Amino acid sequence: MPSKSLPDLAPDVVHIWLIDLDLPAQPMTDLQMLLTQDERLRAFHTSQLQSRFAVRRATLRILLSRYVHIAPTELVIKFDQHGKPYLSYPSTNLCFNLSHSGRFALLALSTAESIGVDIERMEPIADMDLVARHHFSPTEQSDLFNLPAHQRMQAFYNCWTRKEAVIKADGRGLGIPLDSFDVTLAPDDPPQVRRLDLSVHTGPHWHLNDMPLGTKYAGSLAMSLPVSYAHYWLCSSNPSQSLETLFG
Repeated sequence: MPSKSLPDLAPDVVHIWLIDLDLPAQPMTDLQMLLTQDERLRAFHTSQLQSRFAVRRATLRILLSRYVHIAPTELVIKFDQHGKPYLSYPSTNLCFNLSHSGRFALLALSTAESIGVDIERMEPIADMDLVARHHFSPTEQSDLFNLPAHQRMQAFYNCWTRKEAVIKADGRGLGIPLDSFDVTLAPDDPPQVRRLDLSVHTGPHWHLNDMPLGTKYAGSLAMSLPVSYAHYWLCSSNPSQSLETLFG
């Protein structure tokens, strides 16, 4: 185990890992050894998708192992009835959520009861207005369409990632009607859940935070508690070596 430990993970503290999924061949070979047989047998349309999946799942195992202090290969990761992953073994109060887009994945960890995260590569969408009409609430659509044209792409991805983060934190996935809650989306507005249909949302009021991912990616975090402090790390190259550099 490393001589330096990770910072404390209180319920109102979140750890965010930005993971580079494009690795050279040798680290890829090392990481594949950490996967379960089922994970190795996952089929993908391209070798790039296959390798990114392997990096994503192996790095998740490496990182989780640092929090629960057992070997990555001993972890048992399962999925609930709605497809949300959780750590089945060892027994722990650690909650995590993982999202990926393009060459990056975003992993959020906390001891709060519920957590959700989403990352999206921001690219122009030819039918953006149509997508918004199908997936955004009437209020969100109005907010988006009333913005100047040059702000709409950023606002679209703000809305998309914030709604995805809420849905993932809730745990019911697409069982939640997307028009049952409103989020802010304008570039100058702080991330907030503005409305919840209480006939659908009987749990906590979600607290939103945007992730500082530069100009090409948008990312959002939803938690059942307000975040008092967030730690950020970039995990690139060989994840095992990156962690040894950070935590020695």
